[in-house]
Amino acid sequence: MPWKQNLGQKNLYLRASKLDLLSGNYSDHVLNQALTLGSELILHLAWISNIKENYLVAEENKVWEQATKSLIKGAEELGIGFAGVGTWFEYSPQLQEIPYVKSKISVKKTLLKSTIQRKFWFCPSFIVSFEKKRPRLIRDLFESGGNMEINNPNQCEDFIMDLDVASAMHTALELSEGGVFDLGSGQLLPVKELVKIAQSVFGIQAPQTSSGPFKYGKRADISNLLRLGWTPSATEKYLSAK
Repeated sequence: MPWKQNLGQKNLYLRASKLDLLSGNYSDHVLNQALTLGSELILHLAWISNIKENYLVAEENKVWEQATKSLIKGAEELGIGFAGVGTWFEYSPQLQEIPYVKSKISVKKTLLKSTIQRKFWFCPSFIVSFEKKRPRLIRDLFESGGNMEINNPNQCEDFIMDLDVASAMHTALELSEGGVFDLGSGQLLPVKELVKIAQSVFGIQAPQTSSGPFKYGKRADISNLLRLGWTPSATEKYLSAK
């Protein structure tokens, strides 16, 4: 059954489908479903790749890439919108040749070159979910009870709560006609501060930390989302440095 989410000005109906991109009829199934339901847009959230420890270099990346491109082509032929999700590694030149990243960049280029009228590309930064134990650092802290060493405590990255990722996508889909959207907080937080927050949430011991210089990652450009009235409220509440 479709899920109806009231977003304020209008109602957004979402129908979730979990399908195997490695199966031959993946794109046809989604497109037939979209046609039958009269869908206005296909929201392709992500390849479920984190079930594979080696997803960054997995051979399946090429198959996932081609399946997604077929879906974009189908949406183009049906005259409906398409929204895809990229990776924060797109912005790191030294990582762009990794199979997973390379495939994502290729899909992005295909989408943006298409004649689809309403097309969105969402690029999430480092998503934090204490419930789902992500990113991997959070999972490792939980599983070890804090009995581990943090090797990069002064690395500063743009972390964003998963709730804010969802609300940002909702806002963009509801209030804009498309574009490329960074999904982040627009602020940098040292890894050691994230560790302190996780330590408090899980009630675990303080891990050992090595010393090192401060290094600064990319700050998400959320100006287009802010103009739509969105704010990373959950991140500001739960991931503020103490």
